[in-house]
Amino acid sequence: MKHWEITDTGLIRHENQDAFGFAQLPGGYAVAVVCDGMGGMADGNDASEAAVEAMVQLFRSLLEEGDVPRQLREGVLAVSDGIFQRFQGRSGTTAVAVRILGQELHWLSVGDSAIFLKRGECVFQLNEEHTCLNDLYRRELR
Repeated sequence: MKHWEITDTGLIRHENQDAFGFAQLPGGYAVAVVCDGMGGMADGNDASEAAVEAMVQLFRSLLEEGDVPRQLREGVLAVSDGIFQRFQGRSGTTAVAVRILGQELHWLSVGDSAIFLKRGECVFQLNEEHTCLNDLYRRELR
C-alpha cells in the first residue's frame, strides 16, 4: 500500500504540530494516523507525536472479533486520558485514524481534522469535524 505525508504551515504560522503514523499490521491490516497539536497550547508537537504512537498501539491491540467501533471508542478515550495526564492538561491534539483490510475500513475522528475517501474520480468526507461551528449548525437545523 502506498502512503505519503504532507503538511503546510500556511501563511501565518511558523510551525505545524502535525504528526503522522503508518503501520502494516499482522493479518494484512494497514493503519494510518494523523494528529495535530492544538494551537495555543504548550507542547502541541509532543502531544501529537505521543498520540500517534498511542493510536498505532490501539489499532495493534484491536481484537479480530468483537465490536470494533466500541473498541475504538473506548481505546481513543483511554488515549485521550493518557495524553491529558502526561501533559497535565496543558496540551492536546486532534486525531484521525483508519484501519484498512481489503474493502473493510474502520476509522475514528476526534477534533477538526477530516478523513476523505476517494472512489474513482469522487472524493467523500467520511467524518464530521468536531467544531463549534458544526455544533451551531446542528443546533439550528433541528
